[in-house]
Amino acid sequence: MIEKPAETNPQGVPLIEDLIRRSKEFLGGVVTEYVWQSIRRVLHGAMERLIVHLTAAALFACSAVFLMIAGTEGLKQMGLAPWMAFLLPGIAGVLAGWLILKCANNRVQS
Repeated sequence: MIEKPAETNPQGVPLIEDLIRRSKEFLGGVVTEYVWQSIRRVLHGAMERLIVHLTAAALFACSAVFLMIAGTEGLKQMGLAPWMAFLLPGIAGVLAGWLILKCANNRVQS
């Protein structure tokens, strides 16, 4: 019996090897594209939440500063000594920060 040589493509690579190579490239490309799409969606959502939270934190910090200044000026107008007018809101801010950290610590441990 006469054996036929394996069919080859124009580059000289047997067709079955070429088919396997192309299938691997196609599947690798599909999987890679799917993974990148998933990663992009997750990163986009995370970055969007991060920006929103940072903006809210900056606005909160600015408003807290303005409230502390207004409170201090109000205490001065009431006739309190200037050092006492700055000390009281400062103590209030420290206590508020301590309470927030304490509550966050308790929530993490639970």
